[in-house]
Amino acid sequence: MIKIDMDLPNSCDMCDFGVWQENWGTIGHNYCEFPRMGEIVDDYIACRHPNCPLVEVEEKKGSEE
Repeated sequence: MIKIDMDLPNSCDMCDFGVWQENWGTIGHNYCEFPRMGEIVDDYIACRHPNCPLVEVEEKKGSEE
């Protein structure tokens, strides 16, 4: 597991891994660049993609990772 220090986004458009990509001058799309995800996430403006690999973890008191 890789732990990333970021707030868990409520939707794909709020995520740090979401990017806008243009299709060679035509209309573009929102794309998830999380490693091994590689999904078009245009339909996930109000929610997270069901295959989103990000999960919330509890902070462990007294331990540093």
